Amino acid sequence: MNSRELTLIGLPYQFGRRDDGGGYRMARGPEVLLAADAVPSELTSSGADAPVVTWLDHLDDAAPWDGRSYPLSPGDQMVRQLVQNRGLAAAVQQEKAADRLPVVIAGGCNSSIGVVAGLDDPEVGLIWFDAHADAETPETSPDGLFEGMPVSVIAGRCWRRWRENIPGFRVIPEEWIMQVGLHDLAFEEDLPAVQRGIGRVVGPEEMNESGFQAAFEDALRELAGRIGKVYVHIDTDVLDAGTVRANKHAAEGGPTPDELEWAVSRIAQAMSIEAVSFSSFDTSVDEDAPAVLVPLIARIARLCAAS
Repeated sequence: MNSRELTLIGLPYQFGRRDDGGGYRMARGPEVLLAADAVPSELTSSGADAPVVTWLDHLDDAAPWDGRSYPLSPGDQMVRQLVQNRGLAAAVQQEKAADRLPVVIAGGCNSSIGVVAGLDDPEVGLIWFDAHADAETPETSPDGLFEGMPVSVIAGRCWRRWRENIPGFRVIPEEWIMQVGLHDLAFEEDLPAVQRGIGRVVGPEEMNESGFQAAFEDALRELAGRIGKVYVHIDTDVLDAGTVRANKHAAEGGPTPDELEWAVSRIAQAMSIEAVSFSSFDTSVDEDAPAVLVPLIARIARLCAAS
């Protein structure tokens, strides 16, 4: 099968802002990974044409009225993230219309909501790689952190009116969702058991019982029996912290870079990958991380383009 051309889309925001907040530098992640000598260079190293790189770095806040019949409130975190997801959805939609693969590199996981909206596809599922389930809701979250909720939003569990303001957004049924990793057990200690994940989970229990590859193959086989198209989201902290520490919440017990690449190759053989995104790389944590992440992202992008 011929590979699709791809477009690299950078969304350099965390918590709706571009500055370093709370000691995090995840908004800087896309700037490092999409530098000319990083992922774009890696993708052309085999003689391929240079990929298109699109920066969505003009979405810092809302205009007071934003062309609507009611005002949006500049400065509000949820409004900023709404504006950014609307902009990302439009960019993904444009690439899909051109039959190009959107490869999104973003500061935060809530960008996944914009990708889902940009695909605007009632027959697409979700495979979510992350050390955390991101399946909280405003009612279950101990601190109200929106970055802990994107999978719940995508599954239709919360933020209904907010998500309906992103053109093209469609809820993905829970039986079409697969979550892989979820191994930061300390982070989950205070959450109810129902927040372990949404859909089919390949977590520590499954990996300890069957091994990563067998557990993943079993879950993927089940998902592929239901749908033929997926969006793949990769929070870089899904990688085992013993191999690379992508951010301050990385934990030991996740897949290695080789295992992650293998898993995406299996997805690409089983289904059509409609978009792929990478998020939450904090540039202040591990100075050696780009040496691992840059070639890994390039290889995974190629796999997805050929799915």
